[in-house]
Amino acid sequence: MERKQILWTGVGGLAAVSLLLSTALVAQGDSVNPTRAEALAGVTAAKTYVQQHPGDTGEAEALAGADSLNSYINGHIDPTPPPTTVPPTTTAPAASPLPANVTAVPAANKITLSWSAPTGYSPTGYIYGRSGTDNTGTGPWTSTAQSSALRSVVLDKLIDGQTYTVFVEAVYASGNQRVSRTVVAGVPATTAPPTTTVPPTVIPTTTAAPTTAPPTTTPPVTGNRPSGLAWSSGVWSNGDRTMVSRFKTEVRGGRGLDNLLVYTWRNNFANQNLPSQWKAELPADFNPATQDLVLGVTTWMADGTYLTNAQAKTLGTSVCGVDSNAIVRLDWEMNLDDGAGDNGAELTSSNFSAWTARFNTVALGLKSTCPGIRIDYNPNHGADQTPGCNTSPVSTQCSRRAFQAVKANVDIFGIDRYDSYNPVTASGSGWSSHLSGFNELDESRTYALANGKKWSVPEWGLWTGGPGGNDDPEYIKRYIAYFVAHSGDMAYETYFNEPNPYIISDLVDHNPNSRAQYKASILAQ
Repeated sequence: MERKQILWTGVGGLAAVSLLLSTALVAQGDSVNPTRAEALAGVTAAKTYVQQHPGDTGEAEALAGADSLNSYINGHIDPTPPPTTVPPTTTAPAASPLPANVTAVPAANKITLSWSAPTGYSPTGYIYGRSGTDNTGTGPWTSTAQSSALRSVVLDKLIDGQTYTVFVEAVYASGNQRVSRTVVAGVPATTAPPTTTVPPTVIPTTTAAPTTAPPTTTPPVTGNRPSGLAWSSGVWSNGDRTMVSRFKTEVRGGRGLDNLLVYTWRNNFANQNLPSQWKAELPADFNPATQDLVLGVTTWMADGTYLTNAQAKTLGTSVCGVDSNAIVRLDWEMNLDDGAGDNGAELTSSNFSAWTARFNTVALGLKSTCPGIRIDYNPNHGADQTPGCNTSPVSTQCSRRAFQAVKANVDIFGIDRYDSYNPVTASGSGWSSHLSGFNELDESRTYALANGKKWSVPEWGLWTGGPGGNDDPEYIKRYIAYFVAHSGDMAYETYFNEPNPYIISDLVDHNPNSRAQYKASILAQ
């Protein structure tokens, strides 16, 4: 309440007398915030006024009110006006400064982003990213916080001719500071050499026979994928370069391969971190600017050790030397109960906490030295089969709970799905078990998107013998049709072309009906 209002209320009595007191107060000083001296002078003036006009209605009440106000003022209003404190003139602290000397240099399929540290300031790290979509179908992308020593990164697998906005942020506790650059990916245009005038050549007029162009056998490439498809399509072929080449020409009709799947060794870390081993399985013409390395990495070694953060950093450096935007299938098929089988790092109810902590540790290590690595969280299709994990409801199964614990470090969610256990038949029976149900095509894809991830099918293929559908062109046709229908949701798919007897999913030397269907379906796109 303002002091003027205190005086006004203190008089009480009649409105006319209150108005007189208020008027007297205004005449003596500041009408909004009077000092004690001003307030007392106002009361004295009011009393004088009343005494000079004897007989007015409310005279006694007004005088009594004035005396009350006099007492109130002496007890409640400061004797002197509070000193006006003028804050000392200071220079406002500068906002956290921007990264300096930011440049974005385009080249074929990439942009190199470089910067300098702000002079006199020490950001705790840097974050960088880009707008737009790259040639793998991945949309706008932002890194996690990187080292404060970082000064340059390469954003690759970009689409030449497409405009991208790239940025770098200096990270501060008070808030990040971003600098952006807009640039067109691709080799910058150069100045054409001067044109030399050549006298025209006079060609006698003749009637030429019409020329019939030979049919094109290799489909044209669309976008920047070698396949020309709307999604990233690739193969694993038992680490055999020759088989990969034959798969491209004989099974895909010349359509290029967008991704190549290989696996690291698993006996010990020294052998796991051997790019010379797994790089040797890639075709000689592998081009990281337009193709993806898909690398299976286990955190468990056959010698009984587990991959550490430091070892993951070393492996990340090795991966970056081959493909700085590689996809790593970390502890793939972790929900299969195969003991020390395929990847030796199965997820159980008893090792849940240790498993998720190790996954996060290794993922962070890989990305710290190769920020462009994409981590694929890749269970097998269907319910968990590991001890203590096949729970009800299915949403509580270990692989789903573990994903929620690690998803901050995951970029892709996918399933492996072969033509087994209710294989697709010529009549289409069995298709519903592939399409619907927990962790099958529809549900896993929807789950991936709901969690902000791209979806993948890192392994799919025929299953000859046992519970499989053998040479099953209907399976091939329906899967490729599904990829076409949902290409915008996909990170990639990889056909598992295995000639060995345990599965014989090979389409090069086996399963001729499925080979014909695969070729027809791919070339139809």
